[in-house]
Amino acid sequence: MYDTLTPDTIRSLDQMVRMIEENPKDPRVASGIAQLKAAASAIVDASLAEPAAHARNAARVVADGLMAAAAVCERLRDE
Repeated sequence: MYDTLTPDTIRSLDQMVRMIEENPKDPRVASGIAQLKAAASAIVDASLAEPAAHARNAARVVADGLMAAAAVCERLRDE
């Protein structure tokens, strides 16, 4: 369910705020935001097949957090 959160993705996201501060137009910023959204969507999609309600709910919490992180990055980029 969490396969989209690869080590490369996580490393990029760890550097996101620094990249936004240095150059908000850096293509890696847009890519990182897109990766956050794609990961959230993939997690929600995969959770639909999960039989355990608590696992589905946990996946939605993770997806909501990723979408919130994407929104924060977008806001920082646009300031």
